[in-house]
Amino acid sequence: MRHWAILLLVVGLMGCRGLHEGASQRSMGELADDSMIVTAINTHALRTPELSFFDVSAESHRGVVILYGNVVSASVEKEFVAFVRGLKAVKDVQSRLIVIPPTPAH
Repeated sequence: MRHWAILLLVVGLMGCRGLHEGASQRSMGELADDSMIVTAINTHALRTPELSFFDVSAESHRGVVILYGNVVSASVEKEFVAFVRGLKAVKDVQSRLIVIPPTPAH
């Protein structure tokens, strides 16, 4: 419960800053949604053996997610993108992931 309070405080402060930067900025609700999306993606990357948390990253802006980084196969990319598309509040996913197969051990 404490973690949620801290997250809401941080998102709230970010939202207040965004409200003063003009109409093109995200609302507090959009910031919260985008933060939750990125958190879910990072958690999934941590829990998925085929993905490396350090090799993939994500940005979300008003529910449009851009995935960056390296994956080991096209099937891993496809599964990762499908997971992200299934998240609540995700409107679109753009994959900029690069498939780099592992090098065979000699």
